[in-house]
Amino acid sequence: MILDAAVALFRTHGFHGAGIDEIGAAAGISGPGVYRHFPNKHSLLVAMSERVVDRLLVHNERVFAEETNPTDALARLVRTHASFAYGSAELISVYVQEERNLPEPDRKRIGEKQSAYITGWVRLLEEISPKAPEDQLRAVVLAVSGMINSVTMSKRMDESSREVVEQMAMAALLAGARAAAQ
Repeated sequence: MILDAAVALFRTHGFHGAGIDEIGAAAGISGPGVYRHFPNKHSLLVAMSERVVDRLLVHNERVFAEETNPTDALARLVRTHASFAYGSAELISVYVQEERNLPEPDRKRIGEKQSAYITGWVRLLEEISPKAPEDQLRAVVLAVSGMINSVTMSKRMDESSREVVEQMAMAALLAGARAAAQ
């Protein structure tokens, strides 16, 4: 409840524009009551960022455990990423826009988790296109995940566009892998 309130306020006012008293009021408690759950405002941002990356990593693990065909696994990763992003658009928006405000040790740790998430996608693309250089495949994956995230961050987008975005993302991943292999 507190995190949800903070997400909404961080998205609307930015990390520095949202105060603890506002967050508490939006969560139905006093501002100082927030400190019973989180030591400071930065810890709210850290918890939000970890929520994003940890959920995406769980999706990766599930897909890798259940899919054996790399193209099918990649398509499922696209669907799960898009589903999460569309279902958590405010959270994704805050994660992307406020990452710079994470304390350095947390930014590094969360960045390592994010890199592990992206590496899973890269490994699948390497199976699909073994001649493509890893750094180029990583660029393809980052571009596609960024595309999915940026579409969901638009306040004018809704769930009806998700299927088209998923199809575009899959096409871009496969085209990028082919281009990288040439």
